[in-house]
Amino acid sequence: MKQFFKQMLAVFLALTLLAALCALTLAAVLSSGGGGPEVHDDALLVLDLQTPIGDKPQSGDLGAKVRDTIRGRDVETIPLRTVLEAIDHAATDDRVKGIYITGGVNAVNRASGWATMREVRAALLRFRDSGKPVIAYNENYNERTYYIASAAKKMYINPFGLLEMNGFAAELLFYGEAFEKYGVDVQVTRVGKYKSAVEPFTRKGMSDENREQIERLLNDLFTTCKAEVAETRGIEPAVLDELSAGEGFILGNGAVEQKLMDEAAHYDVVLDALRDLTRTDKGEKIEGKIDIAEYHEAIAESLKTAPHKIAVIYAEGTIVDGNNERDAGGNTVARLLRRAREDEDVKAVVLRVNSPGGSAQASEIILREVEMIKEEKPMVISMGSVAASGGYWISSRAHEIWAQPNTITGSIGVFGIFPNIQSLMNEHGVHADTARTNQHADIFSIYRPKNEAELAVMQQMVDFIYDGFLDRVSDGRGMAREQVHEIAQGRVWSGVQAKELGLVDKLGGLGDAVASAASRAAVEDYQMIEYQDPKSLQDKILEQLGLDGQAVAPVGPVTRGMDTLMEARQVLDRYNDPKGVYASMPFSLDID
Repeated sequence: MKQFFKQMLAVFLALTLLAALCALTLAAVLSSGGGGPEVHDDALLVLDLQTPIGDKPQSGDLGAKVRDTIRGRDVETIPLRTVLEAIDHAATDDRVKGIYITGGVNAVNRASGWATMREVRAALLRFRDSGKPVIAYNENYNERTYYIASAAKKMYINPFGLLEMNGFAAELLFYGEAFEKYGVDVQVTRVGKYKSAVEPFTRKGMSDENREQIERLLNDLFTTCKAEVAETRGIEPAVLDELSAGEGFILGNGAVEQKLMDEAAHYDVVLDALRDLTRTDKGEKIEGKIDIAEYHEAIAESLKTAPHKIAVIYAEGTIVDGNNERDAGGNTVARLLRRAREDEDVKAVVLRVNSPGGSAQASEIILREVEMIKEEKPMVISMGSVAASGGYWISSRAHEIWAQPNTITGSIGVFGIFPNIQSLMNEHGVHADTARTNQHADIFSIYRPKNEAELAVMQQMVDFIYDGFLDRVSDGRGMAREQVHEIAQGRVWSGVQAKELGLVDKLGGLGDAVASAASRAAVEDYQMIEYQDPKSLQDKILEQLGLDGQAVAPVGPVTRGMDTLMEARQVLDRYNDPKGVYASMPFSLDID
């Protein structure tokens, strides 16, 4: 009993301290204001690639934040818009003397994808064209880090560092045998020989069709990467071809000899070069260093002076039914689109899509709002690193679609997935029995497999939704239905291929799409505003407590493997369409 009271007292004291901390934080939140970051006259803008660059600002979902923080999985990201605006503004800011690129790209949670990196790279090249230097240093470079850092005028690598240029690869996990081992049976219906989203749950490896499309996609993306790097480095693409076809790795001094780097040097040498740039005495701290987020905060007010508004709304993550801020909740995205449509100050709308698709029903809910905006004001799509299947569905009827050359899009197809745990239950002595009024009353039961008649019903539903998908693309893109079917069947395409096929209109990034929307609205002086649910008081408290995300170091291969297995369960969690039918990309790719 004595121990019990000790524990109760400890809990009471902890709660009291927490309440006091929250009260102090609340006071700080309510009283905070002014006094943003200072930009020195000899400022050096720092782009740390280890901070993932995402499309939208981080979610304000308190429950999700707490859960992810406890699990150590909440990662601080910086929005793409913040990075682009900061770099472009710095190009004309006399206080900023240059940009320093450091850190290895940390591509997590859909952030820092290849299309995103291309857009940041383009902004760095614009900055470089202003006459100001861009300097990059890393101990080691993988393809993604090297790709964006190659925008620098001066590239450093550690003498013992390693440059990786060994080609792109995509590893897919297949759970079919594991499901069978543990008594989970998965039945599927689908349309399109390339609609391979069901393969991880039913097979041990890729089908020939899936391997064909993935290899073609990887080759296309790698070709884009090599061509753009070769152009900025002033070398022939053959140099990169030879490297990737051989060992695929080159040490620091060898990279300099091949003109892939400018200098092999230790960090202290690079630091002295940065001191010279910022007029800092040797051995002294560079006081003018300021990171992208801080600089953007310092200049934010100056970006809000234009009278006209172009709204940007994000559909990022798996498209799921209902309200969801962490992924692309159908109701959430539709509500934001509706607000932008009803706002008379908004002259045009850009929907930024970075999604592999998901629920067909949620996709249709979002598309309906896209169509309604199109009737009243310009509606433009900006595709991120992935805008496939349901991600293409919600894009198909806009006035205009923009994609990057290395965007992954298409995957116009539909599938149904129906797991059941009858074997697992029976093995442990659990049995299910059902009384029903009609033959299909329990068609969605997970306690038994579906019979042939039920699978036929589900196939009819999949066929119906696929036909509807074709109709929407045909109408929106002005293409014959047969032509759409020919390039559909679940096949994925790069942005370059999609433009050739007529699935997208123009190649470019978010900034290009916003400028095009403004042009369609016949406005010149405009500001880009992000439509999202407003931050609540609890979100502001989390920010003050430092619980709104944390920067993380790159994880090792074992941790990465365990995370992948955990994500496999989350994939099934996201399949929440009430009909069990989905328009989703046929695989999840982490390309490196």
